[in-house]
Amino acid sequence: MHQEKITAKIKGLNCPGCAEDLRSVLMGYDGVLRVEVFYADDVLSIEYDSDKIKDRQILSAINAMGIKTKP
Repeated sequence: MHQEKITAKIKGLNCPGCAEDLRSVLMGYDGVLRVEVFYADDVLSIEYDSDKIKDRQILSAINAMGIKTKP
């Protein structure tokens, strides 16, 4: 296992419930180990196993939900 971490600024979350929805969706991906969404600060932190999922796949999934990321 190769544990990696992504921390990014995000735009597009309208409410704390949206933040929880994002967290739930990302936790459903094989290889995603931990997701923290800091709604008030517009920050997202994801820990993942890079042997199972790549950072570009995670970022693509986030963007597909209408949320923009900025590392």
